[in-house]
Amino acid sequence: MRDIAAGILLFLLVSTTGLAAGREGAHDPLELTWPATAEQAPDPEKIRALALFPEDEWSRALDCKGSSTTARQVGGARHCTYPYVGTIDLGEVRLLAGAVQESSEWDGMYSNQDEVVLALAAKGAPRVVHILTQWSQSVVDCRTVLMQRRFAVADGGPGGAKLLCVESVKEVGEGLFPVMDLEAAGLPWLPVSSCRELTAWSWEAKSMRLVRQPMLDGKCPQQGYKLFAPTALKAEPGSHLRVRQGPAVEFAQCPLLPSDSCFGIDQCPQFEDGVSSVGGFVHPPVAPWGPPAAVPLEKNMVSKPRFAGLRARVSLEEMPLDAAPVVASGTPVKLRYEKRNVSKEKVLVWHAGFWSNHRILLFRADGDHAKPTKLGQQMLGAFQTDGPREKNVQWPLAPGATDATEGAYDLATLYTMESPGLYLVQVEYRDGLHLLSNVLPVWVLPQEAVNGLKRLNGWHREECDVAERPSQYPGRVSSGETNGFISSAKEALARLGVSVGWDHAAGVYRVIQGPQ
Repeated sequence: MRDIAAGILLFLLVSTTGLAAGREGAHDPLELTWPATAEQAPDPEKIRALALFPEDEWSRALDCKGSSTTARQVGGARHCTYPYVGTIDLGEVRLLAGAVQESSEWDGMYSNQDEVVLALAAKGAPRVVHILTQWSQSVVDCRTVLMQRRFAVADGGPGGAKLLCVESVKEVGEGLFPVMDLEAAGLPWLPVSSCRELTAWSWEAKSMRLVRQPMLDGKCPQQGYKLFAPTALKAEPGSHLRVRQGPAVEFAQCPLLPSDSCFGIDQCPQFEDGVSSVGGFVHPPVAPWGPPAAVPLEKNMVSKPRFAGLRARVSLEEMPLDAAPVVASGTPVKLRYEKRNVSKEKVLVWHAGFWSNHRILLFRADGDHAKPTKLGQQMLGAFQTDGPREKNVQWPLAPGATDATEGAYDLATLYTMESPGLYLVQVEYRDGLHLLSNVLPVWVLPQEAVNGLKRLNGWHREECDVAERPSQYPGRVSSGETNGFISSAKEALARLGVSVGWDHAAGVYRVIQGPQ
């Protein structure tokens, strides 16, 4: 038995049968042994050396104390069994992935993890070359954080070798109590923020480990990823797990107006990972959905409001997925408004000429209401939550159905928007249910600034990412042409009073400050 301090941990593989049968790609359990007692944990320094990603240094894959694995003493060695096993065939080498599932709970808050060891399937005793977290879910009072990694094998590595492509998806959203309420109502959890990253790796025989290849990330496929080890992951809804092909398109957001179904995401202290206030710089990559509709309480009834399976989204007709669109002063700002039934049952809404049970609200960046035009005052004055109506038509929505037949109005005819700057638009519906859309940030800029931003965003995305995030591309330097173009474009916008920042998740430059 070799010394654990040698730098690479060596393990024995003993084949048993039956425990992993019945799962696609599953293998016999992985048995690992190293010189330690059953109570001892591996050396933290050696764990850091084995971490595939920096955050994997916190992985407990080698602790072997999870609910799905067993640790026992065999002579003077510690022996672990990993029941979930997968293989990764890189041509010249074959890796085994053994997973352990762990969970913890404290004061109602809980977390679950799939921790993975990657072992080189060599003759005799395989050796562990890396550790990583395959899946983790943390649900605390203020937020839920979900992270998942999967892999695919691609061509195009150094010297014609295979590439190991790793898909990392991280989602952040509503915390413990909203999660419990949504689960009780049978409604799906939606993230407030989601980031997806594809990274390329190749096998280096000399060091016997995977080596990062950032310049080859573009060779990674967009689809076809699978779990390293096929664990018994739970399915939606309730687990917040999204095993999907490609990037997410569904997001949630808290509104500006007070609401029983607003989850107060922005009140959470130190809320990182790309989540900020609706007027902030960081936005989801697509326009999000608002919170679930609230069913009003009966008078004198002391209870929490119930949720209905309805969410709403407002966006711009010409840019329906843009989370922070930019328009030129004096041009139309036509809205697109959608209601979607996210439940498993039919939901009934009412069509009453729109303005009787809807309000289109517009705020300035400081939170003050924008000034409505004469037409806007007339339309807003028609809003009523009860009373007689000339038109009132039942409009049933089947599970999964979307109603986008109302609300396509030009915002610039309803409100005075000549002054450049940031505006925040939201649509409210009240008719039995109280439904608030997302809050859509809309930047109104001079036409020259809009043209300059389009020109800047027309440059090659990867070249911009290299220039803006050089630490993510070791050994690679952005070209002088790219640096010069970005600098001159930013300077031209700055002369117009516009500052921009690089949003690497969406691959675009976004406005972070407009003309005063």
